[in-house]
Amino acid sequence: MRGPGSFFQALWARIKMHRTRLTLALVMVVIAGVIAASGEFGERARAQGSDDQGILAGFVSRLLSTPTSRVTIGAVDGALSSDSVIRDITVADDRGVYLRIDRIRLVWRRAALLQRRVEVDRLEIGRIDILRRPGVTTGDPEPGPILPEVPLSLRVERLVVNEVALGEPVLGMAARFAIDGSASLGRAAAGLRATLAIRRLDRAGRADLSLAFLPTGERLTLRLAHDEPADGILSRLAGLPGSPPVRLDLQGDGTLDDWRATLAFNGGPDLSAQGTARIVREGAMRVLSLGVTGRVAQLLPPVVRPVFEGETALTGDVRFRDDGNVELQRLQLSSPLAQADVSGTIDQNQVLNLVAQARALPNADDSTVVGGQRLERFTFDVSVTGTPAQPDIRAALDLAGYQSPELAIQSLTARLALTSRQGLPQLLDLEARGSGVVPANAGLAVALGRDVSLSARGTLADG
Repeated sequence: MRGPGSFFQALWARIKMHRTRLTLALVMVVIAGVIAASGEFGERARAQGSDDQGILAGFVSRLLSTPTSRVTIGAVDGALSSDSVIRDITVADDRGVYLRIDRIRLVWRRAALLQRRVEVDRLEIGRIDILRRPGVTTGDPEPGPILPEVPLSLRVERLVVNEVALGEPVLGMAARFAIDGSASLGRAAAGLRATLAIRRLDRAGRADLSLAFLPTGERLTLRLAHDEPADGILSRLAGLPGSPPVRLDLQGDGTLDDWRATLAFNGGPDLSAQGTARIVREGAMRVLSLGVTGRVAQLLPPVVRPVFEGETALTGDVRFRDDGNVELQRLQLSSPLAQADVSGTIDQNQVLNLVAQARALPNADDSTVVGGQRLERFTFDVSVTGTPAQPDIRAALDLAGYQSPELAIQSLTARLALTSRQGLPQLLDLEARGSGVVPANAGLAVALGRDVSLSARGTLADG
């Protein structure tokens, strides 16, 4: 797979690695129906003088279970019919049950199996209770094709989930919503089509997604529309400050050699973005070009937030080479008062070589003045090498002439080094020095003194 195909390839591997047990359950329900429809399974059960429904429930439970999760199924009604019901599904890890499904009804066409098709007229789920997040699994998945090769084509004419109940430990808030959708997935060459509508039941809010991907010609069509009030699910997941109301509209269409997308995002008066993205082929690579403007200061660290207030722009290119290497061509986030650039490479083995630079831009007497704050100089440089799992990071901060109603700093420098070693904890080395430090609070100023230094050495182990 070429260009951004490698991105979707890796994305699919991640989905396979971290897919929720709900997705597994839905897929395995269809597989269970196919197994039940094959006379061999039913005949074996009856030959053994056993309850074929109980045997099927146990069989599917064993298929779904993994070394880190246990799936149990209470009963299967109509195991050998075209209208089956699976009841009382639970999924547990070493901490206990974290997901329950009361009932899944599967209405499908058994005769279509003769044409190697699974045709589901209706897949209806009563209630799903997600009590908490499951335990974390480890290990990196092996990349595979963009779409999996399946032995049968699959079409779900209607997917209905009457209620999904999220427990407070999942997102820090309880939520209830309903799902309606459809999907078709054939052999890899046939591609994928899916629609999904999610509607909150306990308050306002909905999201609508439509997706179509055809590997032949690598054509991708995408539409996502999301609208929720303050303190909604998306703002929680994204960690948006203040959990504002969110509206998002993303549309894209074309082949991966010529793909265009538009974005419109609104998270309140201080958080918004709008712009375009385009992927085009240039020789032995695909190039993703970004042009997005908006107000994003609220998403940045407080130390740099003031100079990125107001309108900002994100521009630059990302080059996906056919050999799997990725090049960042000066991705730039800029405002009238500051500029941040990221460039570098990520090779086909996921080895990083990235550099980021941030600078404050003067707007008055060689200084940057904004909102009652004055800054003569601000630079921040970061380099990252190694792999995402074991990075080597070097960072340097240089600040001078900072004045605000709460604090004045004549100069501040800091150096950070984080070194990774194979199989060993990371080494941390931090040095920081400040002079002319004068807090507005007189007592604090006496306690600190005008010169401050910090030195730290340590290790960072997993967890």
